[in-house]
Amino acid sequence: MKVFKFRTPPTFYLLTFFAIFSMSGCEIEEEKPADPCEGVSCQTGYVCYNGSCVYNSSSQLLDPCADVVCLNGGNCVNGVCDCPPGYDGDDCSNKLTPSKVSIERITITRFPAKRSNGSDWDNTSTGLPDLWMVIGRDGLTGYVHRQPESSAISNASPSSTHVYTPTSPIVLSNFTINHTITLYDYDGDPASNAPDLMGDADFVPFMLSRLGFPVLLNVDNGGNVAFQVRFAYEFD
Repeated sequence: MKVFKFRTPPTFYLLTFFAIFSMSGCEIEEEKPADPCEGVSCQTGYVCYNGSCVYNSSSQLLDPCADVVCLNGGNCVNGVCDCPPGYDGDDCSNKLTPSKVSIERITITRFPAKRSNGSDWDNTSTGLPDLWMVIGRDGLTGYVHRQPESSAISNASPSSTHVYTPTSPIVLSNFTINHTITLYDYDGDPASNAPDLMGDADFVPFMLSRLGFPVLLNVDNGGNVAFQVRFAYEFD
């Protein structure tokens, strides 16, 4: 008589194993990666980050700009100051000299209502002057800019402000030395009828010691005339 032996296939034991664990409510956990900070001890004021002790709190690790101070309107980006035009340095504290300074507009804020002898500026029904200006510079023969006679401001009242806007910005080739705005009463062609001097005022367009880069600069030496000058700055 022949005896037949049956061998239990391996898959049977595997299925039985999972069935038992399922019935018992057990789960098989996946192996977790090792914690790089496990066993690392840091002194007071330091924390473990990626296996190394670093200074300050965890908030600094999440925000690289936490302790970064940027001056003069700079912004911190990823722990580094992004400086506005005109400044550089780690904290934007270094003021730069512009590569170009231009005058965009001149507002006449004060001029005398009459001549020094009390008479009217013009022999007209209003007696009001026609304002005309030139800009000079120390050491320069001639003018930095001469207002076109056709744009003279007619019948200007001293109780109002008057604006001269050049057709294109006045580029100043040497903007760190003294300049002078001279105001006249325009009486026609200067070659045949000289304009009457009303007064002048001095200013330096750009100074490193001046706070920031003012767009508007009041030019007032306390004399007969005063101005407000609008600037534009460019940087390489």
